Amino acid sequence: MDTSKDIKIPKVLAIRTDFQHHGEDFGYKQILKFTQPFKVIGVNERNAAEKTPSIKKKYLWLFEFDLLKYSKDIDLVHILYGEDYYRWSYRLFKKPLVVTFHQPADILEREVLYGDYRGRIGRITHIVNKNRFKHLVAAIVTNKTQIDVLKKVMPEERIHYIPLGIHVERLNTKFYQGLTENIDYQTTSNIITVGNWMRDWAFYLETVKQCPEWTFHLINRNMDKAFLKTLPSNVKYYDDISDAEMFNLYLSSSFQFLPLVALAGSNAFIQGLGLGCPIVMTDINAEEFVNDKEIITLYEKGNVLDCVNKMKDIIMRTSEKRTELRKKANSYANQFSWEMAANKTIELYKKLI
Repeated sequence: MDTSKDIKIPKVLAIRTDFQHHGEDFGYKQILKFTQPFKVIGVNERNAAEKTPSIKKKYLWLFEFDLLKYSKDIDLVHILYGEDYYRWSYRLFKKPLVVTFHQPADILEREVLYGDYRGRIGRITHIVNKNRFKHLVAAIVTNKTQIDVLKKVMPEERIHYIPLGIHVERLNTKFYQGLTENIDYQTTSNIITVGNWMRDWAFYLETVKQCPEWTFHLINRNMDKAFLKTLPSNVKYYDDISDAEMFNLYLSSSFQFLPLVALAGSNAFIQGLGLGCPIVMTDINAEEFVNDKEIITLYEKGNVLDCVNKMKDIIMRTSEKRTELRKKANSYANQFSWEMAANKTIELYKKLI
């Protein structure tokens, strides 16, 4: 008989970065609102009052040594960003270790084989700790392609796929509110792009220049200033925007344009779908996300003409067809929820202690 539900929620110490560009309500940290860890440590970019020593910001695995002061009070450690933080924990104490990995397969492979995600010092610490993955009781991945990478360095049965989520109820409320406001999708030619990591900005620039009659909304808090100077007049750039403003841009855009180099788990991807915003994106290896080719339109990598033609296909649809597409996108996104991700994570915790 499975008694896992009768086991109390373990006392977990979580290590994470609270990224500035994620704001309050986005990013993997959202899972903590549901798992309710005993203690959370790591860099908080959103708290100006926090005085984290610069050396710890540079070498994030130094936070692992803080675990020692909590080791008697906790049942388990969950490192939310393994590529950044995981190096020494398995040597420091014998409590179960869970680590989540986020990077696309090719980047993750370089980290697990050579440890170079954090540069030269990262490679040195990797050499000292290259067998650290074998000591994990569980690794969590956000994309199935990461499994093939990690199973090179640890038993496959300890690798668990749990995708990123969204706040489903909140986004559903906003989406249906937008529908009642009767946005005329037939005449709207707004196109939104959100995010920074693993984006093909050269392709983005080439594409927007081919479509001067459309308005592109680019939301990115970390965009290179030199690149910004090259943007044409039909691109509106936002480096400081509220969630409400961003939601409204999703709701009033024909689709989200994602020129991707790779994908592991994208907040912008899932969030946009939750707000009923279909996607036009690079054809890359992301089958678990892209199993509906109507709401997620793929263009041939590097092919601007193919990309523009597929954009036109959506923009030229009738208002009724666009609304139908938006409803399908919203419904599709409901399979990704933080509550569901957290429940799977908590059940994993219970099995490990």
